[in-house]
Amino acid sequence: LFAGLTFVLCTKTVAQEKTTKAVDNDILTEVVVKPEYPGGMAAFYKYFIKNMKVSKNSNANGKLLMSFVVEKDGSLTDIKIVKDENTNLGDEATAVLQKSPKWISGMQKGKRVRVQYNLPINIATGN
Repeated sequence: LFAGLTFVLCTKTVAQEKTTKAVDNDILTEVVVKPEYPGGMAAFYKYFIKNMKVSKNSNANGKLLMSFVVEKDGSLTDIKIVKDENTNLGDEATAVLQKSPKWISGMQKGKRVRVQYNLPINIATGN
């Protein structure tokens, strides 16, 4: 479908904690054990590339920054396009993340926690 789709193998969580009265609604950005896609990030990128629907005539070359919350059960919620520089693939990336298998949740003090996750992606379709 396309010549190539490449990714920066870089993820980042930001140092901030939302405070709410209900413990279940806390979203952490720094944790002892970070959330992870089953099989690691290499497996995630393989899943992502396989499921991205990119036109063979696409000339998407740029950077995409996605943000989402990895829930205690490993599901992804609050998926957002933070930045889409020259790709026009943010909506497609959102759809792929919505269909993602559950991740391994983050851990803090021996308990599963909700974690804010930022995913930068470099895209080069090669056209």
